[in-house]
Amino acid sequence: MYREPMTHPRRILTIGVAVAILAGCSAELPDLDAAQRDAEAFTAAAAERPDALGILSHSAFRDAAVTSGDTDGDGDGDGDGRTIIEFPSDVTLREVSVTCFGSGEMLVGLAIREASSWSGAETDPTSVECTGEPVTLSLRPDLDTLNAASFRATLTSGSAAVAALALFGDVLD
Repeated sequence: MYREPMTHPRRILTIGVAVAILAGCSAELPDLDAAQRDAEAFTAAAAERPDALGILSHSAFRDAAVTSGDTDGDGDGDGDGRTIIEFPSDVTLREVSVTCFGSGEMLVGLAIREASSWSGAETDPTSVECTGEPVTLSLRPDLDTLNAASFRATLTSGSAAVAALALFGDVLD
């Protein structure tokens, strides 16, 4: 029996191994349309509360922070992974509820602006599983007057998710 000699056996083996490795490493993306719908349902329900101050939702991918917003308030949109909610007048923050939908886990945190100064992290970085279950972030007890909040979420495991945030409190006159 005659066989044709393999002209490049190493190249064929290398390509085969590379394809097998990539196939084993590729994480399947969750249904982001469904995750976005779930996030919208969460924010719509939060908006119905009389003490709702602000809501948002954003997609996040592995090792990429939710990126948008103007983090230093100068209007140039130089987002560094935070999304800012500015209030038309001063508010007192009483509750922060956050969740995510999709796959994996997120690390989330919140900073606030009092007058014209960002005072740094007002919540400890909190890990949130992307199961759709809301988590209430622990707040500093003296959050009496603020005019903006900066939210940051980074997907630390899984492939993709949609984060949703709701802020509750009182508008000061």
